[in-house]
Amino acid sequence: MKKIMKDENPMKNCPRFSFCSAPICPLDPDWKNRTYLPGEPICGLSKSRRTLLGKDLPNKGLFKRELAGLKNWEKRTDKSKLEAVKILNSKGSLVSITPAFGD
Repeated sequence: MKKIMKDENPMKNCPRFSFCSAPICPLDPDWKNRTYLPGEPICGLSKSRRTLLGKDLPNKGLFKRELAGLKNWEKRTDKSKLEAVKILNSKGSLVSITPAFGD
C-alpha cells in the first residue's frame, strides 16, 4: 500500500491540484483574496471531498454560498432541523441528520 504524504496546504492535497485551472479554490487558505471572472472554470471536486480536505480551514473547504448555508443550518433549532428534513424526505430527497444530532 502506498503511503500518501500530506502537505500543510490543503490545496496541494487535492487530487486535481496539478492540472486544475480554477482561479478560486475552496481549499486555498487565501481564497477570499482571489478574483473570479465570469466564464472561468470552477472547482469540480465533490463537496464531500473538499470538506474532508479542508476541515481545518475557516471555510471548511466550502464555497461562499455553501458556507452561508451551513451557518444558517447551524443557527436552526433541533426541532426546526427535523422539520426541514421531514419536508425534504416527503419530496423524495434522501436526507438524514448526523447521529450526534437529536440524541
